[in-house]
Amino acid sequence: MSAWIVALGITLLSVVNGVSLMRRFGIPVADLWMLRGYHVYASLLMGGTAAFCEETIFRGFLMTEFAKAGYGKASQVVIPGVFFGLAHLAVLEHGIAVGLGTIIPTTMMGMIWGIAFLLGRRSVVPTVVSHFLNDATVLPWILFFSVTHARPH
Repeated sequence: MSAWIVALGITLLSVVNGVSLMRRFGIPVADLWMLRGYHVYASLLMGGTAAFCEETIFRGFLMTEFAKAGYGKASQVVIPGVFFGLAHLAVLEHGIAVGLGTIIPTTMMGMIWGIAFLLGRRSVVPTVVSHFLNDATVLPWILFFSVTHARPH
């Protein structure tokens, strides 16, 4: 139960923060759901694939390998969490502020998902669900607006 509380708690904070940023930059949040189905398909595709693949690699595989190698729980959480953040380096193409503004919170989320993974007896289910909800809610819009520079109608 504690794994679900941690995993879904960080998702809630991330989504609230994402919506807050969208409002700050003038993206009309209420209109986002009306963008001709883009959101639904992008949410399922991005949220599902990223959540499953990244959680399997960074929590399921890396954390298990660090445990097998004799690393303590703190290292099992911190090192894959940092790798998870660094895996998102592509955002640096939008400038250092955007890059750090993405990589640092992503690293922190990776570490929190690592804690949830340990609390859940090394099950990726809570982290996959949390990661999916996070990515499916906010990321399609960030990608859409960063690629097209469009505003919803």
